[in-house]
Amino acid sequence: MRRRASTFLLAVVLVVGLLPMSAGAAPMYETGVEFPVALAPNGQIQPDIDFPWIVWKDNRDCVGDDESDIYAYNFVTGEERQVTDWEGGESNPSISGDWVVFSWCIRDWNDGNDDYSSVWAVNLATGEEKMLAESWDDDSEFHVGNPAIEGSLVVFNFWDYRDGSDGDIWFYDLATDETGPLNAKDGDQWAPEIGDGWVVYRDSSIGWNGSISAYDLASEEETLVAESVYTDGSNYIYFDGPSTDDGKIVYQAEGYAAGVNFKSIRMYDTSTRTTTTLSTVNNTTRREHPVINDGLVTWHDNRVGVYEVYGYDLAAEEEFVIVPAVYDDDASEWVSYAGRTTTADGIVAWHDHRDEGNGDEDWEDLYAMFLTGVEAPLAGATRYTTAVDISRSTFPDGADTVIVATGENFPDALAGSSLAGLYGAPVLLVHTMVPAEVAEEIERLGASEAIVLGREKAVPLSVDAELEDLGLEVTRLGGVDRFETAALIAEEAIAYVGDDWDGSAFLATGYDWPDALSAGPLSATTGWPIFLGGPAGDPITDYTAGVMDDLGVGDVYVLGGPAVISLGADAGMSAQALAGENRYETAVAIAEFGVDELGLSMGSLAVATGERYPDALAAGPAQGIIGGSLLITPATSTSPAIMDAIDANAGTIAMVKFIGGLQAINQSVRDAIMALL
Repeated sequence: MRRRASTFLLAVVLVVGLLPMSAGAAPMYETGVEFPVALAPNGQIQPDIDFPWIVWKDNRDCVGDDESDIYAYNFVTGEERQVTDWEGGESNPSISGDWVVFSWCIRDWNDGNDDYSSVWAVNLATGEEKMLAESWDDDSEFHVGNPAIEGSLVVFNFWDYRDGSDGDIWFYDLATDETGPLNAKDGDQWAPEIGDGWVVYRDSSIGWNGSISAYDLASEEETLVAESVYTDGSNYIYFDGPSTDDGKIVYQAEGYAAGVNFKSIRMYDTSTRTTTTLSTVNNTTRREHPVINDGLVTWHDNRVGVYEVYGYDLAAEEEFVIVPAVYDDDASEWVSYAGRTTTADGIVAWHDHRDEGNGDEDWEDLYAMFLTGVEAPLAGATRYTTAVDISRSTFPDGADTVIVATGENFPDALAGSSLAGLYGAPVLLVHTMVPAEVAEEIERLGASEAIVLGREKAVPLSVDAELEDLGLEVTRLGGVDRFETAALIAEEAIAYVGDDWDGSAFLATGYDWPDALSAGPLSATTGWPIFLGGPAGDPITDYTAGVMDDLGVGDVYVLGGPAVISLGADAGMSAQALAGENRYETAVAIAEFGVDELGLSMGSLAVATGERYPDALAAGPAQGIIGGSLLITPATSTSPAIMDAIDANAGTIAMVKFIGGLQAINQSVRDAIMALL
């Protein structure tokens, strides 16, 4: 889990909704911008996060005996997944990695008791299901539930009063299938949470009606965190809602003393054995369900009369409102307010009360917000599987068309960015044949058409036959060389756009790849073609200028400096250069133009190596399709131009997609980039 290098912004400007993106493509985010995760009737509640997943209890299908289900959403792909659809009700989900754990209850509606309760785990990657514990009981004397998970270790409530026993915290290790009581003792222990080697829970064996205890998994020792006290009706204090991370435990405190009610959020540090009150403003109003992760504590707080999401930055030692409630003066009512919240990996999520047209506004929809940038690597074992990973993350719901190009050279795929954007299609790479992983991805996408770029020297005709065997209708765009292929692709793109084309295009050198690669997002989001040319005096330059003139190009954006690319002396077009002193500065100039002039965002940023071309061949068009940006970096060192650009946009960048493995961009470079966020 990545740790923050800087403190949270204490003022957050909220803008509702996702930024524009192609239908069916992965979502776009920006830090400090709230967005809906799930909008559905009847309430989406009890969220839990472990990036890239968020899970929650969902009531959209509550009809008759079919109660709540567990749903999941992938922040990278935008995929919503129904995890369960079982009779009865599933609730209290918790997630770690690909494992989701939750309670499952079947209720006898005649007496209102849970006749069957159980704890289950489902693996989102494999679909594997495991029952971890179960109970049958008509008198509610035997019950299991309320699980929490970290790594392979699950903890949960185990209530069994049939033989005079108490409620205990049990564990289940998914790796070994070992299970049993974690710390059996007198009294009831319940509501466990787990984090960084500690299990915390409410404990009635000490004090009155709910102290907080913590169990150290390494030393197998228990620590009393907060002891509840009851003297009489005018002097008492009790505790609830414990959460733990990094050896720190947060919980809510409520009590009455000296004629005054008080409510606060407190924190216990296991290393110093000290307690701190975090929330000190207006102690008489409710603060509930605090959650701690990576130096941030969040809770929902009703100091204004309805609930808002509040946070406390442990590094800055400051409290701040993250999601303020909205009051309509004309209607004299609150029109938007929050509910239970959670946080992890720089993301905060909450169930939210507002009218989204999905039922009564009193029900809760699920919202989230990135507070800092998070790392989302996309890397396969080869250049071909990296392109597949990019396709999966960008098109979770499939695509009708695929763009196919060789992975052994760069020009054809670079020029194909416009078609990828226009068709809403992934760029997939092949060699002398279609790799098995690529064929599987084509089947997953449900594609019916393929556009193959390049002549048979680049992509053998046997690849067409393989694609046809997969059920695709194949169109090939291939010229005698890379320059004519780029012209044919441009002609296809311009014909696709028709009268809506404004005459704009890009021009890059056909002899090297970084500049055209950096423009992939721009070409994909606009549909403007990328032509390939050469420097002044090169015959190919006049050829390309003539083709551009014939196709009606009026405005051309020249990618790179005059030493590598020239429009041609007699082109007669309006030209604007997007260039720097080197490929990295040029990449920044291109990305800034995309943001400033074309509406792209740095919120979802892809970073690829500037020393090899294959990884970013698919990433550039994919970024344009979702409305994101692309920068390139040296593999083992940082570029001042790139670092300055990321630093300048740190308040916007929500997700950094590192394209390729550690050989493409090593860990020190990744760490330096993430430290800026």
